[in-house]
Amino acid sequence: MVKFITLIPLFFYFNSAKAQDTKAVAQALSDKVSILALGDPTHLEGTITTQRIELIKALHSEKHFSVIAFESNLFEMYYGYTQFLKDGASKHIYDGMYGIFPCQELNQLMDWVKVCNSKQDSIMIIGVESKFTGNNTLAHLKDFLTEEINSLDNILEDNLPLYYETLGTLIESSFYSRKIDDTEKQIIITETEKLLYHVESRKSDDFKTLVLKQTLINIIAEANRLHNSNSADKNNDRDFEMAKNVKFLHPLGKMVLWGSSTHYLKEPKAIQTHYFQKNNRITFGKLLKRDFPEAYFFIAYSSLEGKKTNLLFNSKVKPPKQGSIEFEAMQLKTPGKASYFMSLNPLNTLHLYTGEHQLDCRMLGHSYAEMEVSEVCDAIYFIDDTQPYTKLKAD
Repeated sequence: MVKFITLIPLFFYFNSAKAQDTKAVAQALSDKVSILALGDPTHLEGTITTQRIELIKALHSEKHFSVIAFESNLFEMYYGYTQFLKDGASKHIYDGMYGIFPCQELNQLMDWVKVCNSKQDSIMIIGVESKFTGNNTLAHLKDFLTEEINSLDNILEDNLPLYYETLGTLIESSFYSRKIDDTEKQIIITETEKLLYHVESRKSDDFKTLVLKQTLINIIAEANRLHNSNSADKNNDRDFEMAKNVKFLHPLGKMVLWGSSTHYLKEPKAIQTHYFQKNNRITFGKLLKRDFPEAYFFIAYSSLEGKKTNLLFNSKVKPPKQGSIEFEAMQLKTPGKASYFMSLNPLNTLHLYTGEHQLDCRMLGHSYAEMEVSEVCDAIYFIDDTQPYTKLKAD
């Protein structure tokens, strides 16, 4: 153990420097901002995950952000969070997420939330998707419906077994992005509307009841989405439902959105690629910009160098090329610093960039695309040495 003693001061120095950097970002953020999206290139970056966690801690202490909403199913994340509150096991929350999200680095967030909640400094973890994302969803839904709706058999009469069977088909189809047929859609919508009518008749503002109501609304929305044969519309419909779920969650307090930058783009048409120019892509971020023009703020993450992964193999993130926003950041960054924050919107005044905004940027999948960066996002956090995340250890 003795040979490690000399490393301890250096460890604390880097942690302290990182905390100071994120604290400065949080302090410079306008109090008008209450929905802050932190978007990643691929979900698979460990360094970006760690940096986001540090920023969330600063946003909580400096600006009182108290809700962390993942790009995952609202009900599944709520159910996992309620179980997490009982025994502190992060697995409950991970089971509700997209399978690509959980990683060793994310344990830091769960540990911090656990400590905050033990001090009555409440942090909520939830999801914003109507699309199903997790494990054991049908069993959890059955438990939740049985617990929250009295006389479930009487409401659905003899159709409860068929409803559960078809709900299982919907969940599987949602998870694998498969179409459902007319009969499946009709069963889901007819029976779910019966349950929704019963829940709405309670006229309760208890949060658990409100989550139940929103879950039923999301089930109907997902049945309609999966019945739609147009894949472009399916993507827009998915983002539309996420925006509606944020409206539902917004009264809970200031929230951080955690997911892919692709969903958080404020103006997709500002990106000069075939996909965004030829498709009428209406993103989650575009909808939030419309509905919350000053409250919504999007920070994208990008890499200056390091490694990226597709889970099969790692490859190098090359140094930034001239004519890219990453190259501009490299010139502005203090040598030796692990990251550089660049604001493109006066709602955050830290390192407000005044140079050319029509530049190449690789915030999306580590691949360059020409874009009007200030129309696409409000700020970019550049990571100097991006590294892939560490997979969770098997139980």
